[in-house]
Parts: sequence; C-alpha cells; structure tokens
Amino acid sequence: MDKRSPGTTPYVPSLGDFMGATQLRHFKLSYAGQLKNWQLADYEIEQIRQSFENARALYPRLANVDMAEMIVTESYAPLDALKKAVANRGVVAHWSGTRSRVLSRFDRNAHGDVAEPRSIDNRTIRG
Repeated sequence: MDKRSPGTTPYVPSLGDFMGATQLRHFKLSYAGQLKNWQLADYEIEQIRQSFENARALYPRLANVDMAEMIVTESYAPLDALKKAVANRGVVAHWSGTRSRVLSRFDRNAHGDVAEPRSIDNRTIRG
C-alpha cells in the first residue's frame, strides 16, 4: 500500500544532485587516502559507483549525450583502478592521478570539451 499523501510525487534527484553528492564522496575518498583509511576509501568507491548506477538509471540520455554509455566507458575503469589500489593498501601516485581523471573526464564529456579540465583539487590535467 502506498503511504504517500494523495497528490504528492516522489522526489527524483537531478543529475546535478548526483554530481554534487559524488563530488563530496571524492573529497572523502581523497581524505581516506591521505589517512590510509582503506576501509573508508573502499566504502566511498562503492558509494560513487552506486551513484553512477542510479544516475544511469534515471538519466540514460541527456539532450544528445548517451549518459549511460559515457558513465560506463569513462568512469568504471578508473573506479576499478582505485579499488585495486585500495585493495593493495594504496599506491599514492596511482591513487592521485586516477582520482583526478574520474571527475575531469566525466565533466568534460557531460559539459562539452573545455580548454583546461580541472580535477576537484584544482590541478590542471591533460588528456
């Protein structure tokens, strides 16, 4: 039985909500890596993956962009690399570079090509 009030609609998060929540998870992931808290890092990676899955389900296509495919092709390999680094108790150089690329690739594809994509820690990255 539906327990909502008559005439109400369920809340559906916007793509911006997913992106904002994912950005906060990236901050926590970075902090976990700095502290070498691998359990927290692993948890945050899984939460990021789940956010991407939810975004894929709700926003498979946005304007002329195949968001579902882009999320898979641009985000899962870097997340898998992070997961592997965490399982190996962190390879700091690999950790930092991969983390930066997860957001920059997603942002660049979602918002069109930009001259200087930036990671969440505001370093300029290329490619």
